[in-house]
Amino acid sequence: MDKGAILSDKLSYKEASFCYDEALKLDPKHYYALVNKGLICQNQKNYEEAIEWFDKAIQVDGTQAFPWESKGRCLDSLNRFDQALTCYDRAIELEPKSFWAWNNKGWIYARQNKHEAALKLFDKAIEIDRTEDLPWINKGESLRKLGRIDEAVDSLKSAVGVVTARRDILLNLSSLFGDYKADDKAALDCYEQILKPNPEDVTAKAGMAEILIKLRRYRDGRASAQEVMLASKDTNLQCVAQYLVVVSYALEGANTGTEFQKLIEHFRSHSEKSVADSTNWNYSGLTNTINKSDVALETKFLLLTLIDLQLGKIDASKLSFFESPTTKVSTP
Repeated sequence: MDKGAILSDKLSYKEASFCYDEALKLDPKHYYALVNKGLICQNQKNYEEAIEWFDKAIQVDGTQAFPWESKGRCLDSLNRFDQALTCYDRAIELEPKSFWAWNNKGWIYARQNKHEAALKLFDKAIEIDRTEDLPWINKGESLRKLGRIDEAVDSLKSAVGVVTARRDILLNLSSLFGDYKADDKAALDCYEQILKPNPEDVTAKAGMAEILIKLRRYRDGRASAQEVMLASKDTNLQCVAQYLVVVSYALEGANTGTEFQKLIEHFRSHSEKSVADSTNWNYSGLTNTINKSDVALETKFLLLTLIDLQLGKIDASKLSFFESPTTKVSTP
């Protein structure tokens, strides 16, 4: 069993699973072997099989909260929300301080747009463990969706001083400052706090690039975006960075034809799907900056249309422009 746990920690799932199988041959009702078999399947996203192992563990000892909570996570991942909620409720009944059961139950309510109910559950998770960042993030997101931006900001600012890992808290806080509070300097400070200990964080660097452009520090923003283009392996984030380079040139009044061409080629090569499929990027703050700028109207149109393309509001594959592989983009 100890060997199986060590191998699981090292992500050697096949070998760990073998160790648990051997333990179960000796004792088919070995509770921890059954739970750990379930966890291996869960980590490999084999949720149906994982549920079967957790059910076996529950049959051996139904008084433990952990397999109920773990089963709930699997059901949650399969979008079987009512069944997941039943499992979380059972976990909480067995262990009232089951942190993840409270948080995950809240997350289901949030996805169902029941944000008021979700907030109470996130607060309960925070009460149990204030150092975990996820319920703070989830709470901030529910407050944002309810339009309670100031409360979301205050909550995340409180979290910065108590959570063990601040990075994602600061990312969400920077988004609120930049996209909803029009406080770009505060947003920039958040990104700088992230990048100081980890200067290679490309997501934070891309966010900082956008803020620098909004602050009219075009060259700095462009340099940051170009670093992301070189360092990131995420094609969606690369596209965001390419777009920010285009915007920096356009708002600065420089010739943007070449940069537009590069970005359009990226859209053409990914036209079968939205390039933002796996990138949760909020352009609302930058959209306001573009709309308020004094660049030519046709340039604004192109810049805002490119945002719609990235967000999937426009299907590039259905645009006549993308039908011709030889199309060239002139200076807007």
